[in-house]
Amino acid sequence: MVVKKVLYNIRIIFALVKYNFKSLTNYRKDFWIGLFMVIINMAISLSYIEILYNNITNIANWGKYEVMLIYAVSSLNMAIYSILYGNYRNLKRYIFNGELEMMLTKPLDIVLHLRMREVSVQPLVNIIVYIALFFFCLKQLNKSITYIVLLKIVGLSILGILFISSIALTSLSILFYTRYTYTPYDSIMITLELANYPINIFSEIVKNIVLTVFPIALIGYLPANTILLKDNVVINKIVVIIILIYYFISKSIFKTSIKRYDGLGN
Repeated sequence: MVVKKVLYNIRIIFALVKYNFKSLTNYRKDFWIGLFMVIINMAISLSYIEILYNNITNIANWGKYEVMLIYAVSSLNMAIYSILYGNYRNLKRYIFNGELEMMLTKPLDIVLHLRMREVSVQPLVNIIVYIALFFFCLKQLNKSITYIVLLKIVGLSILGILFISSIALTSLSILFYTRYTYTPYDSIMITLELANYPINIFSEIVKNIVLTVFPIALIGYLPANTILLKDNVVINKIVVIIILIYYFISKSIFKTSIKRYDGLGN
């Protein structure tokens, strides 16, 4: 029964992905506009790093291109998150335009449907740009990646993306308790900017938090440090359990919260 349900969901996912990517082909201008905007945003961020390093020699013993590598990895992982889970942010719109009512009538897990409802061009563009920046930084640092290191980076990144998706879904569940008016989603996303910096700039308490109970270090710092080996940071294996707990609890909270939805779409 479980296998049958999984196979059914996989078929639905492929159907939704196929439909969404067909739609994307109609928006070629959006792709080029998105590419231009991503390059502008990246240039602004890198300019900030450049200006900073014109006045200091290092940040917590991390050089300019090393910090850029953290930024590249973090931005790349956030782009992957946006493709896989970024559509969560549209929940409020679906509530008010009535689409959520229609989604609830479909024979598909509501969380899965919410994830795959739409595909944006922007994250695809982000991935291209930040992969290029990633390899540029490696070249400047004269670093290479072995298969073992690559597997470690992928593993850390997957855990980080799962964590973000969990807190995002949980934060959006609050909509059903505030008459669809408030969610801390945007505030939580802003805190993820901390993932762009070496954790040694923070106090010991904050360092322990971003490595364990709120492990945003998985997004940028830890994958970059796996390549550079700048800091002697031990990754507690209990973090894996914590993230899995977050992931399954977030889905449970959302499915419980959505029962409060009374279908008052506009």
